[in-house]
Amino acid sequence: MQPLSKAVLAVLPVSKTAGHTASGTVDCRGFSFASIDVVGSAAGDTTAPTVLKIEQSHDKTTYVTAGLTGGTDFDIPAGNTSGSVILKANINLQGKRRYLRITVVPGTTTILAAVVNLFKGGNNPAPIGTTGSNAEVVMHV
Repeated sequence: MQPLSKAVLAVLPVSKTAGHTASGTVDCRGFSFASIDVVGSAAGDTTAPTVLKIEQSHDKTTYVTAGLTGGTDFDIPAGNTSGSVILKANINLQGKRRYLRITVVPGTTTILAAVVNLFKGGNNPAPIGTTGSNAEVVMHV
């Protein structure tokens, strides 16, 4: 029996300085839903990332937006003084391309990581609400 879900560490935990990119690509073939968690900043870091986007591709070469670009489709949250920031993005993969790429550029030196939870068939988590791109962003600050 094949598992109905799979967790992928898309962006390994890494310390990045301001303006330097952390990114990772996930193969979504065979899955119908993705829940992406981007975790960043240590307690006391209140600077928001300058770039936070999720893109899609058929071939891992040419990427287009998956409807989730910070500053365009949603506001990128700043950190806080009491803990890390977690950005959760839920994406219906039906009709999307095979690969997702998560890109984060911090506004100051911080530690970043991203985990993508992929789901098959009828075990997709119920969305809170969706945008026109069949995606939602839930921020935990």
